[in-house]
Amino acid sequence: NANSEGAKGLNKRMEDELSEIIDEEAANMSGGYSLIRNSVTYEVFEYGDITAVVVTVPYPNDCMDYMTYTYDFKNNKAMTNADLLAMSGMTEEGFVAEVCRLQEEDFIEMAANWPNPMTDQEMINEYVAVVNAYASVELPMYIDETGRLQVYIPFASIAGADWYYQLRDFPVGVAENTTGDTLIDGESEEQ
Repeated sequence: NANSEGAKGLNKRMEDELSEIIDEEAANMSGGYSLIRNSVTYEVFEYGDITAVVVTVPYPNDCMDYMTYTYDFKNNKAMTNADLLAMSGMTEEGFVAEVCRLQEEDFIEMAANWPNPMTDQEMINEYVAVVNAYASVELPMYIDETGRLQVYIPFASIAGADWYYQLRDFPVGVAENTTGDTLIDGESEEQ
């Protein structure tokens, strides 16, 4: 809800990406076909001048897709994932490494607690390699109302789909920029 070019561009991107999903389902309904996605919902998170819209699109069999859109009202611009990582004090390389570490750690724990525990390291590595291929700075992410970076990470699954998104909190706090000012007025670095 702003008149800046940044807001217009972000609204256009949202419209283009979400209209494609909605139009496809409208075509399915008018053609008498089953829906692939039965809803498109959203939630809004506000932190200082930063507003994030998180869109959730469910698929059959408990699969979910997420799209995130973030706007900085103070600077009148859409924020990229690189902006969010920088704001959180993370490098892109460090972020990807942490995602891969979490994916492996999560799968090893799940495999150990499976009714028939999986201990074959080669098999574990195969499952982890599948999700590591999705570890990138393009994952859906946003800053929540507490200033924490939230990221939807693909985690490997032993049963069902190859992987499912899980929301993970990156409690890294607000980073300082090169002038020593915090990126969001009124917030401290301590979380």
